Amino acid sequence: MTFLNSIILYGIALVSVPILIHLFTRRKKETINFSSLRFLKILESRRIKKLRIQQIILLILRTLIILLIIIAFSRPALKETSAGKTGNHIKTSAVIILDNSLSSMAGGGNEQFYDNIKNCSAEIIKSFQENDQIYIVSVSESEKLKSINPIFDKNKSMLLIKDSKPSYLSADLNRIIDDAEHVLSASKNYNKEIYVCTDMQNTTFGYKKEKKIISEEPLRTKLFILTDSQFKKDNISVESVRIRNQILQKNREIEIETVIANFTEKPANDLLVNLYLSGRRTAQRTINIDKRSSGTVTFSVIPEISGLVSGSVEIESDLLEEDNKRYFDIFIPEKMEVLLVSIKDDSENYVKLALNPEKSDSSLIILTQINPSGFSTVDVKDFDIIIFDNMKNILDSDIQRLKNFLKSGKGIIIFPGEETDINYYNRVTAKELNLPKILSIKKTSEPSRGFITFGRIDFHHPIFTGLFEKEKKTIDSPKFYNFFTIEKINGGDVIIELSDGNPFLEESTLNNGRILTFASSANAMWSDFPYKGIFAPIINQAVHYLSTETFTEKNGLLIGDEISFFTKSKAKEFEIEKPDGSKEKAEIQIQSDNYLVKFGNTDQPGIYKLFADKNLIKIFSVNIDPKESDLFKPKKDDIKSIAGADRVIYFDKEKDIPGLIKQSRFGKEIGKYFLLGALVLLGLEMWIEKEKKSEEITSFKKSENSVT
Repeated sequence: MTFLNSIILYGIALVSVPILIHLFTRRKKETINFSSLRFLKILESRRIKKLRIQQIILLILRTLIILLIIIAFSRPALKETSAGKTGNHIKTSAVIILDNSLSSMAGGGNEQFYDNIKNCSAEIIKSFQENDQIYIVSVSESEKLKSINPIFDKNKSMLLIKDSKPSYLSADLNRIIDDAEHVLSASKNYNKEIYVCTDMQNTTFGYKKEKKIISEEPLRTKLFILTDSQFKKDNISVESVRIRNQILQKNREIEIETVIANFTEKPANDLLVNLYLSGRRTAQRTINIDKRSSGTVTFSVIPEISGLVSGSVEIESDLLEEDNKRYFDIFIPEKMEVLLVSIKDDSENYVKLALNPEKSDSSLIILTQINPSGFSTVDVKDFDIIIFDNMKNILDSDIQRLKNFLKSGKGIIIFPGEETDINYYNRVTAKELNLPKILSIKKTSEPSRGFITFGRIDFHHPIFTGLFEKEKKTIDSPKFYNFFTIEKINGGDVIIELSDGNPFLEESTLNNGRILTFASSANAMWSDFPYKGIFAPIINQAVHYLSTETFTEKNGLLIGDEISFFTKSKAKEFEIEKPDGSKEKAEIQIQSDNYLVKFGNTDQPGIYKLFADKNLIKIFSVNIDPKESDLFKPKKDDIKSIAGADRVIYFDKEKDIPGLIKQSRFGKEIGKYFLLGALVLLGLEMWIEKEKKSEEITSFKKSENSVT
C-alpha cells in the first residue's frame, strides 16, 4: 500500500491527543471523613470496574478515529509491484489522441466541444514528469503517428495541444489506437498509456464486437477515455443529395432528392429546407421528421443555365453547423459533339436523320460523320459520343484509344450489321471493351411471315425519362426480320428485350464510360424500327444519357478523398481552387492520350474548381462524412466490454484528471473505506459515552437514596 498524499501522515502525532487528555484529566484521590462506614456499601465494586472499562474503550476508539481520519486524507492506495520505477514515479510512455473530427466542432456560442478536449488534454500533461515519453497526435494527422518523435518537455506538449484545431475529417479511432499500441510496443518504459480525448460521438470507435479495442497482448497498455458527460447531443443534418434525372438539359425539369436526418429525441416540425443553384436560392420546402429518424424532400426545378452548375441543400442552424449544408454538382451540356462512323449515305442513314433531321445549327447535337476507313486518323478526344453503325471491325490500336475515351467518362453506341465481322467482334472488340458477345444472327427469308417484336421494357431507365405521359407507357413495337442474339453480360443492364427473351438494347460499362449495344442494324431491310415513332426519341435520349455526367452520392467525394479526373486538355498548368478561395497546384500524370489530374488536399467541404491554364474545366463537390452527425454516445459498458474493463479508465472532464491518472498508476485508492471506518467508530463512541453517562446518573441517584 502507498499514500498519494503522504504529507498528511505527519498528522499521526495527533493520535496522542486523546491519551494525553485522559492522563491529565484523571481525578486526584481526596480523603473524605465519614461519620459512618455504611456509605461505603453504596458503591458497588462491579459498577466501578464497568466504568473503568468504558473509559479505556472510549480512549481506544477516540485514538482509532483520529488515526483512520488521518490515513483517509493521506489517500492510501493498493500498490502493485512494478519494474522501471524511479522514486514514487513509474517511467511512462503515453500516446495522447486528440479527437478533432467534425463532431468536435459542435457547441454553442463561441465555444466548441474541442475546447473541452484541449483542456482535458492539458490536464493529462500535468500527470507526467520530465523525461516521460509523450506522443501527441490528432485524428486529422493520425497517419504521422508511426513516424513522429516523442516529446519529453511538458511545456512543448502544452503548446502543441493549444495550437491544435478541429477538422472536417471523420474519426477512425480503432485504427489510431492500433497504431498507438504499435508505437508503445517499442518503448522500454514499464508504464504504457493511451489517452483518447473525444466527444464519444456514436460512430467514433466504429467498433466491432469481434475485435478488441486494446489488443490482448501483454503490453500492459491502459486506455483512458475522456469525454464530457454534460455535452448536448441533439442535432439535425443534411444526410445526402441525389439527382434523380440521369439526362439533364437546359430548361427541362430536374428532380433533386435530399435526405434530412433527425438525431434528436423530439420530432422536428416545419423544418425549413432550401435548395441553391449557382449560389441562388431556387426552391424551398418544409418537412416534419419524427425523433431519431430521417425524411426525404424532393425539389423540382428547371435550370435556366447550362455547363458546370454547383448547388447545395441547406437547413436551419443547430448545434453542429457544419452538417447543415450539403453540396452537389451537375453538368448540363451546352453542345454534344457526336462522331458517327458509318458508310451509309444520307438517304439511308437513319441514325443521322434521327439526331439532326433538319440540320439545324441551333441543335444541341453537333454531328460529324466519317467513313470507317478514316476512324484511325480522327482525334476522338474532340467528341463526347461515338456511334458505330455497321462497322466491320475496330483495329487493336483504335481499341486502346476507345478505352482512354471511355476512361474520361465518354459514351459509345454500337449498331452491328451485315458488315460486322462477328468472329473478330467476339474475339477482340467485345472482350476488350466489355461488350455483349454476338451468339448468332437470325434472318427471315419472308418478312411477311416471320418477325419478332419488343418484349419486356425497363421504362424506369433514364432513356425513357420524359418520353411518355405518366399513366401511358406503351410503345408501338417495331418488327424485326433480321437480328442478332447477344449475351447478357455480368454487370450489364438489359433495357429492352425482344419477345423471345433475348436482349435488344443492353448497357455495359468500362472504366468511367458507358456503352449501349443494339441487337439489330439501323437498317430498313432488317426491321421497320427506323420508321417507328420511338426510333428518333430513343437515339436522341441515348446520346443525352451518355453525355450527361450526373452527380450522385455514390460517386460523390468526402473530406479527405482524392480528386481524380481524366482530361484531354493539354494545358501547361492545372490548379485547384478550394472552397475558401485558395489555389493549389494539382498533380498531373500522363496516361496515353489523357492527362490524369489528381488532388488530395480536400480538407474543406464545398465546391473545388479545376482550372487548366486559368480556364475552368471541371468542378467537384466535397462533403463531410454523414456518420459524424450522430452525436449520441455509446454506453460505457459497451466500450469496456470490447476493450476489457480492467484496461479502460473512463472519466469525464469534471473529474480530477491528474488524480485519477495517478491512482491508476499507483493502484486503487481505499481512503473512503478508512473514512467509513472512522464514522462507524465515531457512532460507537457516541453510544458508549451516552451509556456511560446514563450509568453515572443512575449510580448517583441510588447513592442519594441510600444516604437518605
